[in-house]
Amino acid sequence: MVVAGAAMVLSPLVAHAQMPDRYTLDEYFGQGVAGYGNELGTTVLSRARPEYDPLGIRVGDFVVRPEVDESVGYNSNIIGQVPAQGSLIEQTSANLKFGSDWARNSFGGAFNVTNLQVPGVPNQAQTAWSAGLGGTYEIGRDVITLAATHLTGFIEPYGIDVVSFNRPGVLYSAPIPYQVNDMRASYSADFGRINITPAFDFTNMTFGTTNYFGINGFTPPPPVNGLVLGSPSNLDFLNHNTYTGSVTARYEYAPLRDFILLVREANVQYGASNAALFGPNRSGNAIDMLAGLDYTANGVWRYRILGGYEVRQYDNFHSHSSPVFEGNVIWQPTGLTTVTLRGLRTIDDAVDENVAGFIYTSGRLQVDHELFRNILLTGYGSIQHADYLQTAGGNETFFGAGAGVTYLMNRNVHVALTYDWVDHNGMNGFGPDYLQNIAMLQLKLAM
Repeated sequence: MVVAGAAMVLSPLVAHAQMPDRYTLDEYFGQGVAGYGNELGTTVLSRARPEYDPLGIRVGDFVVRPEVDESVGYNSNIIGQVPAQGSLIEQTSANLKFGSDWARNSFGGAFNVTNLQVPGVPNQAQTAWSAGLGGTYEIGRDVITLAATHLTGFIEPYGIDVVSFNRPGVLYSAPIPYQVNDMRASYSADFGRINITPAFDFTNMTFGTTNYFGINGFTPPPPVNGLVLGSPSNLDFLNHNTYTGSVTARYEYAPLRDFILLVREANVQYGASNAALFGPNRSGNAIDMLAGLDYTANGVWRYRILGGYEVRQYDNFHSHSSPVFEGNVIWQPTGLTTVTLRGLRTIDDAVDENVAGFIYTSGRLQVDHELFRNILLTGYGSIQHADYLQTAGGNETFFGAGAGVTYLMNRNVHVALTYDWVDHNGMNGFGPDYLQNIAMLQLKLAM
């Protein structure tokens, strides 16, 4: 869910093949739509490989890049419960990206649809899709950016934001459907060493209906807030609009080395809800200020680190504040190896009527290695932790680790094998402790 301009709890596509994680709107279309973020630096995974990269299809001044992939595998614990219930999983995705090839200005778009089938637990099947357009227009050295996206996705029942507070052993049994519509605009004013970029972002998020469910060997609970075991649960009390304004200032004190100052404010407006059933309305404001460094040192190290303070003020809950940061450090000891450390701390909203939000902290260390020009190896370790507000010490922690190998057969065919391990720990009623093991084999066809 959106807060103070940056972070979302929700995964845009299915998360059965990886540790449940947060995604920002920047990442929905990061590689396909102008105006939605880009990869930090050139790494082993993002490096151009002319002999193995798809050429795309040229249509006038545009390059179109279609892609289809098919994945099959096994998840030992589909919805994060005890005892575990595993199943084979099959996922099919189709992607279409296009971008202009102009000397100045740009325009691009992306479309994705992903279907997940879970034969062992059929109610976990889902189809997610997204589409976006964006472009830039240059006025001298200044740049105007406009972009818009739509996403239809699902929150996994075991997501870190799906809280079961005050309902021990009770969760939603099926993925929670939601939709996101996002529009953003920015103006980058270049004054030589100084660049100032004001920006505005509007996000509309709506939720659908899923099932209320008892797990973990507990006796089926009595009705809670009017919900009984197996009954549909409409989550439209979570529908909200977020209006975010920000100003980013950059000062280039040396080539490829910038100081950064970011100030942003978000107004979050939830629709009217029945407080007796769904708790108080969680509308409010958030403001944060961050300062940091974007630093490239001889191509071996690159840092992008922002740190500061965030304040959340709710209309009907206690206000909260916390130090916040965003960090991304890349180390390339050789041209064949990339080590990436990523970290995040922020305040965000929860999918629960009794909990307004939580302080979210995450970290991930990933190593990518080019064994051969067409064989890429990846390994990672990660942690996510949520301290829930309005509770007495309630928290959740996800530990994750994984590895993968990708074989670039030729320009049009890539094959990947991945393994992910997830260990969940909940405190004071925040979900059961459980393990997940996920293995996937993927075949990707691209032009």
